[in-house]
Amino acid sequence: MSALSLDDLRKGADAKYPDFEIELEDGRILGFKPVLRLPKEKRKAVADALDLKKRLEALPEDHEVDQAELMISVLSDALHAAERTRGDFAKLAKWAGMDDLGMWLFLFEQYSEVTDPGGASPSES
Repeated sequence: MSALSLDDLRKGADAKYPDFEIELEDGRILGFKPVLRLPKEKRKAVADALDLKKRLEALPEDHEVDQAELMISVLSDALHAAERTRGDFAKLAKWAGMDDLGMWLFLFEQYSEVTDPGGASPSES
């Protein structure tokens, strides 16, 4: 068996654990990395964003929680931490807005499907 080159290893990891990409209307591509390929501090930021219990406990006791607003915040904060290039999330948020929970649920579902290590790769879906 011949040895794998470093480039082969990088390509293999990219194929097996791809970024979630969104093409904007102008052709620019926004990228969001799989959690397992993020540096430690970014993985922690994603985990913190998704920790609903911790987020609720941090709110003032008399704060009235808007469920949709809270979920948009949870999902958008997690995607923000996973952005491939600085500014990718800002462009996505500008396009998606911060009011449509259905949009954020769909975005995060797509992100999860593409970046899940056990899920289908983009070419299979």
